[in-house]
Amino acid sequence: MMIGDTGTTVTAATEAAKANKRTETATAVVTATTTSTTTTPAAAAAATTTKTSATTAETITATALKAGTSTTVTAVVAATVAAAKTSTSQKFQTFYEHTNSIRYKVHHLLHCKCKRLMNYLYNTTTTVTPGIDKLIVVSADDAQTITSHYICSSTCSNLLEMENMLRSEIFTNGIEKTNIKVSCSECILSSIPNGFAFIMSRNKNRIEEMIKNAEEKKNEKELLDAVHHDHATFLKCMPYAELRRIKYWPHLFFNGLVKDKQDVYVNDWAHTWKDGPHLKEMMDLISKHNHWNSCERKYVMIMFEYKKGEKEKINYWTLDIPGGKRYLGETPMQCAIRETEEETSVELSEKLKTFTYCSGVNMYYIFDPNNQSMMNK
Repeated sequence: MMIGDTGTTVTAATEAAKANKRTETATAVVTATTTSTTTTPAAAAAATTTKTSATTAETITATALKAGTSTTVTAVVAATVAAAKTSTSQKFQTFYEHTNSIRYKVHHLLHCKCKRLMNYLYNTTTTVTPGIDKLIVVSADDAQTITSHYICSSTCSNLLEMENMLRSEIFTNGIEKTNIKVSCSECILSSIPNGFAFIMSRNKNRIEEMIKNAEEKKNEKELLDAVHHDHATFLKCMPYAELRRIKYWPHLFFNGLVKDKQDVYVNDWAHTWKDGPHLKEMMDLISKHNHWNSCERKYVMIMFEYKKGEKEKINYWTLDIPGGKRYLGETPMQCAIRETEEETSVELSEKLKTFTYCSGVNMYYIFDPNNQSMMNK
């Protein structure tokens, strides 16, 4: 009798101890997860990620169910995830209102060596650690010091996907692409460069036809007041050999190239010109790879831009090729095609690409409108 009572008592005590241990285990998991968001910078950034938060919620819920705890833990986790989502959507809005800037620069902390940013991270009380696989946004209006930052709450192994996640966090809550300008720093562009287009073909008629169609599209845009502010003044088809001669003897050829446009600018005629940096770099790349011989009998499309000088107060012309800085989440090819349409009204296709040159943070694509691959379109 006594033995039976004692055995019953011991069994009940053992079961109670096991239940308490399971409850403590579940509580410890939740506590550890919550604590890690404040003690470790990498964990703090990851905890605010919607995707990571959802995964954490599933893990904690599963642990809680195995431990035999009540549904209160699940409710707490769900509330934490919902709060994280709200915080993520509002964090950049707060940062935007604090900086009151229109230009921002994105850096990749894993590879960034920008002295300005490093000085900010090491000399302030921020908990951000250089070297983590995160994107950080700072104002680009203040060239001297950085006063605040925004960390992308999402992370993944693909840099382009991470950029897309950051873009979705930035352009919310009334912040439109027309309100601010966000550009990538060199630490990102060294991995995914900007995109430029060099339109070149042996078929002169195809390039001239392309230019004619572009002029018609530009006229349609003007009626709708939809011409991009960087749009070329006019386009011209030129032999590549002549373009090389202009590079070395500009004044012998330049005036003849724009003489048919003088009547448009007769009241404000420019007597000076500047070669565009990207056209120059493109031609240097062709020479560097000894490809200039194969280009001598080809024709190229060049942008002529008439600009009003600000510092020098002298108006001038520039010769250049379309292209520019890519958007967040945009590939170099997508950038080249978009910039070409904005600056020339010429619509390109990736099927027209024939060759690629890369120079640091810029990617140059050669497009041939006479490319045979168009037959498969």
